[in-house]
Amino acid sequence: IKVWDLSKISKNMNPQVSLFFSSTGEWVAWTPDNFYTSSNGGENLLGFHLNGGSDREAIYLPIYQIKELNRPDLIKRAFNGEDISKYKNTNLIELIKNSIE
Repeated sequence: IKVWDLSKISKNMNPQVSLFFSSTGEWVAWTPDNFYTSSNGGENLLGFHLNGGSDREAIYLPIYQIKELNRPDLIKRAFNGEDISKYKNTNLIELIKNSIE
């Protein structure tokens, strides 16, 4: 499920929030800026797939390993139509690198 702010229609629109509900009742909600909130088991449903190149195997990094992205407060703001792009984490690559080392 994607939640859009239709008052800001443009060619380059992104959803405010995306939601996924599993068949087991778990759920996760996330923003284009990679902030998320989830049910207790829902944090296992979202992550980053990191390609290692042609000579290395890919790595899957569950999103719960990057605690800074677990922001229920920002998900709520996004649901209410607030622009949360000012909270975007500009060092996401560093957070990911630190989480896999």
